[in-house]
Parts: sequence; structure tokens; C-alpha cells
Amino acid sequence: MARFHVLGAGSVGQLIAHALRQHAFPVTLLARREALVQEFRASGSLLTCQYGPGQFLIEKADMELVQGSGTEIRNLVVSTKVAIAIGHVGYALGGLGGS
Repeated sequence: MARFHVLGAGSVGQLIAHALRQHAFPVTLLARREALVQEFRASGSLLTCQYGPGQFLIEKADMELVQGSGTEIRNLVVSTKVAIAIGHVGYALGGLGGS
């Protein structure tokens, strides 16, 4: 099954990643700060989305640093502010595969 990369590991990016995981797609979040990647991994690489009072959805996912990940990207979802995305999409595009 095709892997999706989500550029932007904030609330919206994690919600999109969670929705993709619910449909059995493998997902890698692309973060712009190493500290965020380390924090995510230290917490068990879990996406936690609250959808109601005291109701949480939890899924496992991967996270990489957007710069220099070296991973081939075929499916990219951009979920970040435009000013931030412009500077980082180039890194992600460098890993885009074509067919």
C-alpha cells in the first residue's frame, strides 16, 4: 500500500495522518525541528487525536526530519502555514519519486 508523507506535524497534520492510518495507509509525518521528532519518538510514536470529551483516537506513525530524510516521496500532503511550507517543500520535493 502506498505510503503518505504529511509535511506539518501539528494538530492538523496529525489529524490527517490519523485519518490515513484509519484506512490502513502507512504514514510518515515530516517535521521541521529535530526536537519535535525526538519528542514524538520518545512518546512512543503515537498520534493522539481528541474527538470528544475524554475520547481519544490513538495510532502509531513514523516521523522524520524534513531536511535530508533521503526518503522517496510519492504521496505528499502539505499541512502547514504557507510561509513555512514554501521553504520546506523543496526539501520534500527533492525526495519525490516519479513514475
